[in-house]
Amino acid sequence: AAIFGQIRPMIWTSPNGLSWTPVGDPFGPVPEYVRTTVAAGADGSVAIVTPYPDEGATGPVSVWWSPDGLTWAAAAPIDSFGLGRALPLDAVAFAFGFVMVGSDWADTGTPYVWSSPDGLTWNNPVPLPFGPPADAAFLSGVSTNGTALVAFGDDVEYSPGTGPAIGRASMWMSTDASNWVQV
Repeated sequence: AAIFGQIRPMIWTSPNGLSWTPVGDPFGPVPEYVRTTVAAGADGSVAIVTPYPDEGATGPVSVWWSPDGLTWAAAAPIDSFGLGRALPLDAVAFAFGFVMVGSDWADTGTPYVWSSPDGLTWNNPVPLPFGPPADAAFLSGVSTNGTALVAFGDDVEYSPGTGPAIGRASMWMSTDASNWVQV
């Protein structure tokens, strides 16, 4: 959405899914190139604003929390938890709180999962296991049925020499957001 000539993420609410009302400007100024995702749970909602460094955006990832979707407050600030360019790209509410997933988009291509019991404080990220023949893995989404989690993305096998990389869809499952198995 654009506000006063600036591109900004916005939150809209609806009582019925048919008519929508914007919630002002809850996030303030953000880098021009960002990805925003929202996860709603029984005890509140989280919004994640992730800058895209490859598009020239700078700044830390910001996580916001709301008890009702109308008022928003910044959660404890995170700067990809010291992981360089590990960027969370998606979030979901589940039985034990919230989970966000992303990857280190710099050199390692390591997938990570962050978890929070309340949306305000976040645990250190958990690197997800991946192995041969994959050389890197990237998470782009997470889904839940309320008790089990599925994180998904792709893994990449780099071809020796000048050949193209081989990419495959990948999934990981967890029931507690701490222990993950690639399936």
